[in-house]
Amino acid sequence: MRSLGNPAQVPEDNEQTPFDNHTAGASNDYFVARLRIKELRRIFHFRWGHTLPDDDSGLHDAEIILAHIAQAGGDVETKIDNFLDIWCPWMPPSLRADAKLAAMTTRRRWTADGLAAEMNLTLQERSDLKIKTIGAVDCNEQARISRRQEKHRKRQQERRRKLRLQPKRQAKVPVRRLQAILLLLPAAGWSSVPRLCRELANHTEFAHQMSMRSAVHRAIDKGVADGVLESRMRANTGGLPEREVARKGRVRC
Repeated sequence: MRSLGNPAQVPEDNEQTPFDNHTAGASNDYFVARLRIKELRRIFHFRWGHTLPDDDSGLHDAEIILAHIAQAGGDVETKIDNFLDIWCPWMPPSLRADAKLAAMTTRRRWTADGLAAEMNLTLQERSDLKIKTIGAVDCNEQARISRRQEKHRKRQQERRRKLRLQPKRQAKVPVRRLQAILLLLPAAGWSSVPRLCRELANHTEFAHQMSMRSAVHRAIDKGVADGVLESRMRANTGGLPEREVARKGRVRC
């Protein structure tokens, strides 16, 4: 069985690189460590079951998670003891004491990809276990960023496709304009479009129209389609065809 090495050993510069290559302070170390402890436990449970193996791989995994437990703060010694009681019941007292001292004195920090290399974590395992703070040995940080961007692009593309397939909602403006016309129409008899245009000129539903006549015609068409209006073409006093409209079923010639 391998030893845990010198607890006070200062790591190489590349081992101190903070999580995901961003500048890290004590608060960031604490935040990352707490997330990684949960993720490391998921990896251990997936690979080993309920306890770490009594061999070099078990010691290696224990060393990594104990360092993160120490970084997470709080009652570190109690947390380490609880972990070792559950996951490393085979560890002798002397080695246990060395493991605790190493964890509480190490300055070692891991990048996402650096820890992935230590744990030999593949992209498939990472996806299956929903790991976020540890990289993948077969997909580096830049490749993961590219994958996320591509997934986001495809999600947006699919969202736009579904929006295009949705039936267009009928505009509510013609409905409100139809209601305005119905309020002007007499209980029986016909009204001409020019007269309606004059009376609706200052109505809020017809304000700022480039073509008042077109807006009125569209509202009338809506009423005819809905079965509440009737329309006909009659010659005006100048002999030109002119549209007239009346309430459905209340026509009086």
